[in-house]
Amino acid sequence: MLSPNRLIPFPNRLARIARAHEGPDDTPTMELWDAWVFAEVDSKLALRSWWDAPSGSKSVAFATYLAALDREEQAAAVLAARFA
Repeated sequence: MLSPNRLIPFPNRLARIARAHEGPDDTPTMELWDAWVFAEVDSKLALRSWWDAPSGSKSVAFATYLAALDREEQAAAVLAARFA
């Protein structure tokens, strides 16, 4: 169940879902979730930096944004594979 003003499930529900998908040798699902969330926030910050960058720094800020998107995509793929 999603809370009314949030895009993620309640933490206790997420923890139950995560435990159901863990194996004995796996990275805890909550750590994969955290990695994805941190990567998502990092990409938002990099996007804002690119938007706000002065003209002479746009190319570096764009490259930083692309790298952040790559990290977010990788984290999302690992998390999605856990639930596949």
